[in-house]
Amino acid sequence: MSLRSRIGWSIHSAIQSYYRPKVSARVLEHAGARTASKAYPPQFVDLVRLTRFVRERRPSVVWEFGSGWSTQYLAQALADNGAGKLYSLDADAFWSENAQAMLPPWLGPFAEMRHVPCKQMQVQGACAWKYDWRPDDMPQLIYVDGPAGAKECPGNADLLEIEERLAPGCLIVIDGRAKTAEFLRTKFRREWRYWEDLGPFGRFFSQFNQRYLELMR
Repeated sequence: MSLRSRIGWSIHSAIQSYYRPKVSARVLEHAGARTASKAYPPQFVDLVRLTRFVRERRPSVVWEFGSGWSTQYLAQALADNGAGKLYSLDADAFWSENAQAMLPPWLGPFAEMRHVPCKQMQVQGACAWKYDWRPDDMPQLIYVDGPAGAKECPGNADLLEIEERLAPGCLIVIDGRAKTAEFLRTKFRREWRYWEDLGPFGRFFSQFNQRYLELMR
């Protein structure tokens, strides 16, 4: 391991250690005992930020593209609020089933997970993914961390199609995926506010980068 890699690993470990006590230990223990061995470990910075958004904004409906650790903590945040529904869509059956297996039983009433295939299509000259199904309930918070293949095809056609139905204040949280954020920024027709939170140490740790779009009107 190179010196740069060792330094990066040490800093990442310190960040993880700092944020770990800030997430639900009960969820972490239950989900951690049931997740697939090849699953990516939880990124506690991301989970803390997602939990904060749900607790502060108190959405009644949350959509998630890409299931996993975030699913568990979005559902727990809704449970902490006492109400709300998470719809989590994953294009990969394995990861959808894995997220379902991880879900603590006390969070079942707050989360609905589905394996939903998606296909590529062209939208205004750009490649985008469109899911075969999406909820009828319109969200106040949307988390985008799927599907795989965002570098080659970064767009999300579903969000463009529902834009006119969204209420002002709707927040889209994009995990990394700078090209996805740019796609939405340039294709949306209504007024959105955009900002970034690059997390501890900025772009040095891209896995902590999040981008946001909030519907203003």
